[in-house]
Amino acid sequence: SGHRDHAYDISRDLLYITTNSGQILRYDMAARDFITPFNVGVSLNGIDLTKDGNFAYVAEGQAGATEGYIRKVNLNTGTHVNIAYTKAFGESGAYDVATAGSKVFFTTRYSGSGWTPMRVIDTSDDSMQEVRSRVRQNTNLSAAADGSKVFYTESNSSGGPAGIIDVPTLDILPTGFNTSLSSTQHAMSRNGQLIAIEFGGTSILDDQLNTVEILPAYSGGLAFNPVRDILYAAAAGTDELVALDTTTFNELYRMDAGGDIAGSTHFGAGPMTVSPDGRYVFLNTAEGVRVFEVNDVPEPACILTLLAGVAAFTQRRRQGSNLLAGSTT
Repeated sequence: SGHRDHAYDISRDLLYITTNSGQILRYDMAARDFITPFNVGVSLNGIDLTKDGNFAYVAEGQAGATEGYIRKVNLNTGTHVNIAYTKAFGESGAYDVATAGSKVFFTTRYSGSGWTPMRVIDTSDDSMQEVRSRVRQNTNLSAAADGSKVFYTESNSSGGPAGIIDVPTLDILPTGFNTSLSSTQHAMSRNGQLIAIEFGGTSILDDQLNTVEILPAYSGGLAFNPVRDILYAAAAGTDELVALDTTTFNELYRMDAGGDIAGSTHFGAGPMTVSPDGRYVFLNTAEGVRVFEVNDVPEPACILTLLAGVAAFTQRRRQGSNLLAGSTT
């Protein structure tokens, strides 16, 4: 009840779920049960983890008179520190969070309808700076798994403003989709070369925002596998998880969700994430967070090497047999 966002901790095999009661629920994937939650705030929104798995950066949805907070949570102890930002005019609590390498990008809400800054935190010292002084409230963020790029879409505008942030330089490639992107779900591929976004149909864009492919109108969340060329899409109409090959965009398979996967009430349809090893897909729904065990992990390198060696040996045997068969000596 009251779930907002989620993030998976591969080192501890825990799923973290933020809630509107200020708790981070912790679900033990091995035991298939909840363990003691972390109490870190008032009303939490987006969450993402640092690459080393030691900390979570969490958007605090409740702001004070002059400041708002990002909660930095130590995942070893459950303790947290507050990283404060000075509120701009009309600005309220924090909304979405995306970790990209050593940086954490976050967006905020507005008391009414208006513009707020987009900010970034350097995790080495938790210093903060503005990436862009004006984006609309409730801007959604997606980061490439390699930390190279972040994609954003602004809400509450018929122009559909959006853009790609180059993480090392903080340069922005802006665009507009000429349609409202409020609560629109999107995802970046692991190297930032592809973007999947839902509006009308599901569009696939390259890193220059050119259209690569148009897919059916999946509505319920999108996520790229971080270790394989697979895009996952939630088909809310049929309550299925769809896996697509990102080189051909053909469907690889579908999985029955076993229940309703309509979007959650706070972040819209989705969000969806994939575990760093490609084993699990996690999807926010109105009922809770649904877990799909897809096991789309790469083949072990040692097996591939062995198979390659067997193939080479077999080829040599065949060549040798052919030579012997044609020999008169």
